[in-house]
Amino acid sequence: MDELPPTGLNQVTLFDPSEIRVENRFRKDLGDLEDLKQSIRELGLLQPIGVSKDKRLVFGERRLKACIELGVEKVPAYIVDGDLYHQKLAELHENIKRKNVSWQEEVLALEEIKQIYENLYGWRPRGNPNLLSDNKLENGYSQERLAEELRVSQPKIATDLQLAYAIKKYPDVANAKTKREALRKLRQKKKVEEKEGESRGDFVYDAELRNLWFFQECDERFGIAGYPGRMPGQVVVNLLHYFTDPGMVVVDPFAGSGTTIDVCNAMRRKCISFDLNPVRNDIIRNDAGKGVPLGSEAADFVLLDPPYSMMKKGEYTDNPNDLSNMGLEEYFDAVRKVVEESKRILRNGGYLAFIISSLRRNGAFHDLPFKCYAIVLESGFVPVERIIVPYSGNEASADGGYWNEKARQGRFMLRGYRDLMVFRKEAPAHA
Repeated sequence: MDELPPTGLNQVTLFDPSEIRVENRFRKDLGDLEDLKQSIRELGLLQPIGVSKDKRLVFGERRLKACIELGVEKVPAYIVDGDLYHQKLAELHENIKRKNVSWQEEVLALEEIKQIYENLYGWRPRGNPNLLSDNKLENGYSQERLAEELRVSQPKIATDLQLAYAIKKYPDVANAKTKREALRKLRQKKKVEEKEGESRGDFVYDAELRNLWFFQECDERFGIAGYPGRMPGQVVVNLLHYFTDPGMVVVDPFAGSGTTIDVCNAMRRKCISFDLNPVRNDIIRNDAGKGVPLGSEAADFVLLDPPYSMMKKGEYTDNPNDLSNMGLEEYFDAVRKVVEESKRILRNGGYLAFIISSLRRNGAFHDLPFKCYAIVLESGFVPVERIIVPYSGNEASADGGYWNEKARQGRFMLRGYRDLMVFRKEAPAHA
């Protein structure tokens, strides 16, 4: 073939394809090139390849190979400036968006993109995406920013990075024909490892992939059994999985049975816990409404699991400062103070999780999650996620017969779930 017609794009140069060096390419299998070659014969090369100034291929290996096989004498190419990191990013970004790339290549490309950004800027898996004036990332690159850049969802980023790790570790996962099959095989592997880990005394878990977290029973390893209002430790496990990393500081102002402490110990997070009426020696006595005495150490994550207004009135303590003993307006004022205190102790980019249920009292319905959501937004937090947490079998069945009959006679619905809302503390806007 003669040289191809230019595409009409700016900053395109014609190159002899035999002079372009192909080095350390990401894609190993270029697949069937016949359809691409037929398109080039009929229409020319519609999208130029990318070449560095010293004639190294940056992206477009399939197109270059097809042109060489067709005997094309000149191919249009963009000149890609920048260092090796950014040239490699150009290749990976293009490959990850191609329809004919295998799922294995796609997830490995994503992992390599993540590694390059980590080398350039540092990495916060769920961090603050704000840019500084010098174009450096304030607290490292983040999963949120990568998802926005690639125009995909954060759960897809998290799942693909998980698969990238898995296909290196498990050959049968790597051999799966589809992502769906790979995820199924990975879950099976994790279940086997969980059983093996339990026999060794290790802590292993399988994170929930959707925003409905139902746990039939409380994990007996976390918290004191029988404590009123005890939350399943699996909820805390998933929160810490998604919004913290090992070594980070977790603060629980309403520690209760100590569930958060036990989970943090298992997941290698540092936990600082408080309660108005501590029942364990590792919980500090403190009234959260009057402040959280954290000292100079900033928190990475704060979990608020307060009493749901009068739902447990008198079950914790008869102290009038106990939220469960307060009327609604007094309760909301106390919540507002705790949220402001949480904001004070959180570092920029840190997370606040708030779990609460609606309330029916004296025939009236009170939407506590809606009100508390508004209070957190008023304090300047940014919403990140909302998760539904149904009550466990034990919780739902407590006094079940009595309340079931009450609901039938009164024609009202019982509360079956809690709202778990997650927020991020943003850095102040730069002037």
